[in-house]
Amino acid sequence: MASSSLDPIKDGGTGAPSSSSNNPTPLSFPSATFAKLTPRPFLLAHLEAETPPNSSSTSPSTGIQRPNGRGLSEFRPVSVHLSSLTHTEGSATVRCGQTTVVCGIKAKILYSKKVAKVTKNPLRKRSRKPETDIQSKNLVVPNVELSTGCTPAHLPGQPPSRLAQTITARIQSLLRTTRLIPDEDLRIYHQPLPKTFVTSSAAVDLPPKVIKAWWTLYIDVVFLALDGNAFDAAWLAVFGALVDLRLPNAKWDPARRVVLCSDSPRATKRLNLKRCPAALTFTVFTNRQPGGGVKIDQLKGNNNENGKEKKEGDYWILTDPDAFEEELCLESITITIDVQMGTKGLKIVKVEKAGGGVVGKENLRDLVRVAQDRWMQWFGVLGTEMKKRS
Repeated sequence: MASSSLDPIKDGGTGAPSSSSNNPTPLSFPSATFAKLTPRPFLLAHLEAETPPNSSSTSPSTGIQRPNGRGLSEFRPVSVHLSSLTHTEGSATVRCGQTTVVCGIKAKILYSKKVAKVTKNPLRKRSRKPETDIQSKNLVVPNVELSTGCTPAHLPGQPPSRLAQTITARIQSLLRTTRLIPDEDLRIYHQPLPKTFVTSSAAVDLPPKVIKAWWTLYIDVVFLALDGNAFDAAWLAVFGALVDLRLPNAKWDPARRVVLCSDSPRATKRLNLKRCPAALTFTVFTNRQPGGGVKIDQLKGNNNENGKEKKEGDYWILTDPDAFEEELCLESITITIDVQMGTKGLKIVKVEKAGGGVVGKENLRDLVRVAQDRWMQWFGVLGTEMKKRS
């Protein structure tokens, strides 16, 4: 019985193709290949599609799942290991997702006689709060280094990148703004003896203490692996190293006119940290090209799969972005939340915004609530260590 369609002859003959040969097999690529070839449509496809309601990794409010499996307001888990370095006065290793940061603090002595006397500019506007020793004498010196191999973009033998310099400046600014380190903890005093001889029974009025030197903290931050949101991880590493910091017991020797430090590990003091400022970064992804012209979905039409019209102003705010999401977002917001130990009131220390104009006042209120959850996460990780070291 003849077949309805002719099969091709295997021995070099000819024949009409079958109906099944007219339908070519569709090509399929792994998700990693799709992300490299067309990153923006790849991210947009994840943000526009809603995951099943029983998915545990989605945001409870929107049901949207990002390519990394997290919801819009979900941040990566954080782990902190203190005293990770033995040759520093304080150290911490932070792992946030695939980002790994190591911070070490070395303390050096700055003598008062070596501090230059700077004449204040009368034309400069006076601040409401007086300058601290850290601000006037630059007693805290942070430095951020992106090590070779942390990302493919950082090659060996290159000068400090713009990202490293920016994070260094932001950390130094945040340390000064929060006044996290008390001046009293960095001062080295000397108690002069009374000039007149007095008997043991008489009351002794000692002269006031004199500041002979200060502790200068050199904070070095090294990224071993970087997968986005570098500032949040760097700031957590710096704060963890400050919690772990132990300064030697230093005294002024008037005979030698030098500062002598005790070698005993027990004769050390910790910083009196009463705050736990936490930073959280958000990025904004829009369905428009970076040039502001054609939408991403122009080739697919103005209607999505559900038949709803897509708007040019559609945007998604991503919490704790990874490296893939940061490259596709042009607007970022970093909110720093601070709280004083023993109180219940939260305080917004700083709001940093770069690029774009999507996020407004209404969005900021929602982002502050998410930042409060971030503070609870940080305090849950470091709160126990702070109580042990207080």
